[in-house]
Amino acid sequence: MINDFNQHLSGGWYIAEMPTEEDVKKQIFQRTIDRKKPFGVLCQNTLEEAKQYCEVAKLKGLFCEYQKREKGYKVILGQKGNLNDLFDLEALKKDYSDFDDIVKEIDAKKYKKLSEYIDKWDTELGAKLWETGLILGYPIENTLSLYYKDLNKIK
Repeated sequence: MINDFNQHLSGGWYIAEMPTEEDVKKQIFQRTIDRKKPFGVLCQNTLEEAKQYCEVAKLKGLFCEYQKREKGYKVILGQKGNLNDLFDLEALKKDYSDFDDIVKEIDAKKYKKLSEYIDKWDTELGAKLWETGLILGYPIENTLSLYYKDLNKIK
């Protein structure tokens, strides 16, 4: 579920194969129900669309909910299970071995259910950077590079 393609689905970034926001939304949904992406957030839906997305997601065994926004509805869907069930956290701790505080956080949150991120999936909403990268399925190198960038600023 962690792969390079998932980085192409981050907020508003389009590539040639997905020239519109609607294309990106469809990819996020499809990759999440195909279990190629752990967690997805779809915005700007009508109530009917939001209900349809959640109906299909739940039939596929995922959790899903929708929330009213200023413009339309936000659909949040993802794999059922806790972080330890869905990801290789031992490998993740090795990747973050230069950051003792993150390794401790990974251990502390290994039984956290992915569905608990419904309201806190982004760093602006309370998640740590490593958590956001993990649950959205971004390549570890991308998230790690941000920590090393900050570490270099301190040195």
